[in-house]
Amino acid sequence: FKAMLLVAVAGIVLARPTLAEAAVVAATALVALRHQRHVPLFAIAAAPLVAATLVELGRRWAAAAGAQLQALTRTALTAAAVMQLVFATLLTATWRGEITVLPSYYPVQAVRFLVQNDIVGNVALPFSWGEYALWALPPGSRVAVDGRFTTAYPHDLLAAAWRFMTGEPGWDDLLNDYPTDVVIADRKHGSAEHLRGHPDWQYVYSDKVSLVFLRVGARHAEALARFHAGQLVYDEKPFATT
Repeated sequence: FKAMLLVAVAGIVLARPTLAEAAVVAATALVALRHQRHVPLFAIAAAPLVAATLVELGRRWAAAAGAQLQALTRTALTAAAVMQLVFATLLTATWRGEITVLPSYYPVQAVRFLVQNDIVGNVALPFSWGEYALWALPPGSRVAVDGRFTTAYPHDLLAAAWRFMTGEPGWDDLLNDYPTDVVIADRKHGSAEHLRGHPDWQYVYSDKVSLVFLRVGARHAEALARFHAGQLVYDEKPFATT
């Protein structure tokens, strides 16, 4: 992204795009700098300008360089292209198009616990876990917040989600002001400590990364009854991370 941004900036000077073209590139670069998810949008918008810039640089290089240097440059570019092709092929063969999830960072085991026990609900969890949870939680579950950020969520909810993660005053606004009945808490966040022993929430699961709490009430009465009876599934077998 940074390399493409630098070439695009140079292209505004060298390739002299129209004002509209420059404005589109600048606007998409600004949103990409603010939120990573907009980087592909910037790449699409900047691609024509970047290509024109590289052509212009090549033309200037050819005019200034001798024939021997030009041949050396072509050889180097060809070698670089072949290396990229080999690297991409090896990477594709290694990962086979799979998405890898790090269980040391994401609540893989906690989500598996919810899936295996068929616990569905409105889930509060840290912002950075939202996308994974959307993908892996049981059907019918909803998350409080995820990487769509301001595109999908109002400011008040995002502020409440931040207080929930930090454990600062108002940490439970997300739980009380929105219909939340499941919490996947990061062990390092203040909300995990606040929820331990809370009369409205029952701790039912923990691992090295996260803890799971269920709201005491009718929604999860059956799951809580199984918990107190020692009948919930706690699967400790190795699991796939893709």
